[in-house]
Amino acid sequence: MTETSSAPLALIIEDDEMSSDIFSITLRDAGYATEVIKNGEAALARLAQVTPHVITLDINLPRVSGLQIYEYIRTQERLQRTWVVIMSANAYQASTIDETQDERLFKFLKPISVAQLKRLVTALREEK
Repeated sequence: MTETSSAPLALIIEDDEMSSDIFSITLRDAGYATEVIKNGEAALARLAQVTPHVITLDINLPRVSGLQIYEYIRTQERLQRTWVVIMSANAYQASTIDETQDERLFKFLKPISVAQLKRLVTALREEK
């Protein structure tokens, strides 16, 4: 789902439909325009076109992993100020990314509290 407005863009890169719906509603409630992307290949193609303010990123995606997408994001100069919120049910894979080395990264294990996500993205929206 894409909304056109002056609201900052949030990409939701998540293959689970229920999770992506919850994340999308939460981000829209926090004032973001949202776009859901269901696989890693499509995510990379879209990231070549847009500069989102925030990305929610699942690690276990079809075609291209969330870990590869995260690496791509951090190698692109124009995406350096993009906030990345990794949400995964796989604690081991999530632990392979060191959030202490990236001040614009947050990691959460699923299930994540909707209230927690909304507080975070609301605060990030105010941060430029």
